[in-house]
Amino acid sequence: MRTNLLAFFLVSLSLVACGGGGDGGDGNVDPVVDARPGGDGGGGGGGPDAAPAACTATESFGDKGALSGQAFFSPDNGVDQVDMGATDDVIDFLALLETTQPADGIEIQLFAGFGAFAGGPIRTGTFQLTGDELDYATCGVCVLMATDVTEAGYADDYMAISGTVEITAVGTAVGQTVSGRLTNVQFRHVDIGEGGATTPAGDSCASSLMNATFSAPLMQPMRPR
Repeated sequence: MRTNLLAFFLVSLSLVACGGGGDGGDGNVDPVVDARPGGDGGGGGGGPDAAPAACTATESFGDKGALSGQAFFSPDNGVDQVDMGATDDVIDFLALLETTQPADGIEIQLFAGFGAFAGGPIRTGTFQLTGDELDYATCGVCVLMATDVTEAGYADDYMAISGTVEITAVGTAVGQTVSGRLTNVQFRHVDIGEGGATTPAGDSCASSLMNATFSAPLMQPMRPR
């Protein structure tokens, strides 16, 4: 099953940004909780008579410039690759989009052999967020957002429904670099189900990011507890 690790990574980034958490002595920052909504420890919920929840995402991030984040590399022979249901390399870049809690966070996740990379490795190029890239079960270039990230978890999943991702460098080993640019990315509130199947959340909640660049050295992935 393809697993979205956004919760683990972003909660860890939130803790680091706020001075909490820490590294377990092996160079990996250990996540504190499984913060994924709708199951093991996330937000959302409410009974059948609960009033519709307010939108949790910042409506527009405009031009964010250079994002400050971390990147992780799971090779095709790694245990994390097996856990995510991937058939080849996986690269994650994650960053918080705001400096105070709760903060919205972004993930750019690249799956070799899926979507834009079907039948081949992750590569440089310019990719439109359309077709397979709009469903977490099938995307090769996946752009997601987690809203209201705190130490306790996060509120909602948002996924890009349009925009462009330019990948200018892609590493194939820990220590190498991934970099690129996001342009005119529009997000909608979604529900991500078993195996990554993605469906609209049934509301009008949306967000946008007009421009941002990303670059980071690839590290070994963090281990969810």
